[in-house]
Amino acid sequence: VVKEEIHDFYGIIRTTIPLIAADLTVDQTNQMKEYIIGRLRNSMMDFIIDILLEKSGGVFLFARLLKESLAELAKKHPGTKLDFINLTAIPEGLNQFYRENMKRIIAEGASDEFRINCFRFMSFICAAQEPLPQTMVQNIMGEDAFRRVKGKLSLLFPAGAGERINIVHKSLIDWLLRNIDDEDENKSGIVDYFVSKKDLRVAHRDLFVMCQKSFDCVTTE
Repeated sequence: VVKEEIHDFYGIIRTTIPLIAADLTVDQTNQMKEYIIGRLRNSMMDFIIDILLEKSGGVFLFARLLKESLAELAKKHPGTKLDFINLTAIPEGLNQFYRENMKRIIAEGASDEFRINCFRFMSFICAAQEPLPQTMVQNIMGEDAFRRVKGKLSLLFPAGAGERINIVHKSLIDWLLRNIDDEDENKSGIVDYFVSKKDLRVAHRDLFVMCQKSFDCVTTE
């Protein structure tokens, strides 16, 4: 889709350049059009698009914010060579997107129990090395607490194939773990929306206990 949209600009270029380059000769105008269209058609442009598509993970919002961040970087530092391959920073707008969603989901009026359960749920997702089965998290949290939290967080943690819990984009985990290197291990992230070292340690413990129970059931049968 992105590539198709870029190719749609070819027609716009052909009609717009003569308007903004009225003082140029016909040959100069044609040379400018061919140069710009050639740049859009070259293999490097397709290569860059493929990289950005991969980093967006198929999430249109991420792709749009990534584009805006790159444009802002180019504006602030003209002439700077952009390293598309090693681009790792979360787009600035995405930080705000995650924060606003957290504020909406975990509103100030929400009970302490609900807020704690939300962060417990997110801690499990951050601790896991792969998408967790919904039944596993439900067994740890309890059915009622799990369903309330899962319903509220479904935009950021949608249900995936095989009834597993997915994430809207891998950058969400990076955002939740942004303070993981904080020296204060007991600092709570409930107010500022982050998963702390303590949260992660407890999540690893609870997941281990659940895995151990499942393994014991298999070995004793």
